[in-house]
Amino acid sequence: MTEKRSQRWRRFLSPIASRIPRLSRPWRVVRNLVCIVLGVYLIWLLLGGNPLTKEWAFRREERLAMVGPSEILLERPQSDTELVVGKTPEGYFLVQFFRQSVGSWVTAATRYLPRQADVTLTAADVRTRARFQEESVDLLLLCDDPAVSRGEAELTLAGDGSVNGRRYDFDQTYTVEFLPEGERVLAGRLQPETDSDAGWEGEVERFALAWIYSMEIPVTIRLYDGGGALLLERSIEYVFPRR
Repeated sequence: MTEKRSQRWRRFLSPIASRIPRLSRPWRVVRNLVCIVLGVYLIWLLLGGNPLTKEWAFRREERLAMVGPSEILLERPQSDTELVVGKTPEGYFLVQFFRQSVGSWVTAATRYLPRQADVTLTAADVRTRARFQEESVDLLLLCDDPAVSRGEAELTLAGDGSVNGRRYDFDQTYTVEFLPEGERVLAGRLQPETDSDAGWEGEVERFALAWIYSMEIPVTIRLYDGGGALLLERSIEYVFPRR
């Protein structure tokens, strides 16, 4: 009589099973509980639940965006979110997360940046929202050259119009210093030069800082090595990345 498939499997597995120590009853209960918890969690993920770790959440966003797998370069806590930056062969994938009280990670926004030849500039806050004024703007320079130890960017904000019914004509160049943060990431901050209580002048300047999210901004980028020697100088027209 032909041997049944189930019998063949039992014959194959019985020598292996015989070598595994038999657990006592308390440990069998623990094992069964762990298996139940893992099974429930996997079902929860399949039904759209939020992952319990940033990396799992980041990898899920990669799959949804059809990019990656990325090399994670930076994990940065921000005011109410956390930013994760990953590098793909063709560009960079940025994800901002909220952390819920139960420990799971909820996506606030994602952005994909095509990789430029030598250095890529981006605003660190990638969320889409209406911006009227900014007290400061966090910026990132992403580059591959391991010799780079410092960066510098000159940004020119210029425009005219009206704010609260009053006319303005704004034209100012800012110099932002970038220092290493994370793997092959330089971080800097664009800040206003007037105090927040400077009245009309301060209001206009903070209004101008928000242009970096909606206008084309001329930027000159310079990268330096540890000895202060200039490695790269490039002029670009920066545009905030859209989806």
